[in-house]
Amino acid sequence: MVPLIDLETRSNAAASGALRRLPLAFGIWVCGIQIGEPVAAVGAWLTLLLVAIHGFQRARLSCWRVYGFGVLFVAWSLAAPLAAMRFPTAFGLARWADFLLIPAAAAAVQWLPRRSLERVAVAGCAVFFVSMVVAFCQHIGAWPSLSAFEPLHWLRIGFARVYEASPGESGRYMAGGLLFHRLKFANVGAVVSLLVFASGLSSTGWRRALAVALAVAGIAAIAALAYARAASVA
Repeated sequence: MVPLIDLETRSNAAASGALRRLPLAFGIWVCGIQIGEPVAAVGAWLTLLLVAIHGFQRARLSCWRVYGFGVLFVAWSLAAPLAAMRFPTAFGLARWADFLLIPAAAAAVQWLPRRSLERVAVAGCAVFFVSMVVAFCQHIGAWPSLSAFEPLHWLRIGFARVYEASPGESGRYMAGGLLFHRLKFANVGAVVSLLVFASGLSSTGWRRALAVALAVAGIAAIAALAYARAASVA
């Protein structure tokens, strides 16, 4: 039989290892939301796994409360459709299951040290800035032809969406940033801009100036480049 002290040591080692790897997984999630669903899904479920490993070893009670809330939220959201005998599809259930990832993000923010969170934030802001530059290039037409993306067709990304002509303008396209989807770009961009702006208000000096400038640029990109102003309201 394995001594109890060895089991405890292994348990603590697993919890510590999960916490060390959590910033990378969380960073992939934050950046992946702005790049594509497959990347975001990998980061999100890795974050969930690492949070579960660390949480169940070190904070069982609080972790159960957090995930219990997530399960109850999803169950409550499904109650009305089920009562109306409108059963969700498999795709719909997968979408609802995404809400279970919210407690994982909350736990990651709570458990990670400030330095790790700052690195994740910087990475997310860098990707957002690149996405805005890409959207600007798409908007002014300084963009490769659609045939240049043909080798990447297996990714099933809607590259053609950013070649839709802007109303009343020639040589300009409806930009979609790295997501190649103007509505998703506007939605994600709006959330990131608000988070960056809030972060800037709680900072000082050059950090505040940089955060506010990035937030203003994000809102401008949504309003002027993406032609998806209504999506920002959503």
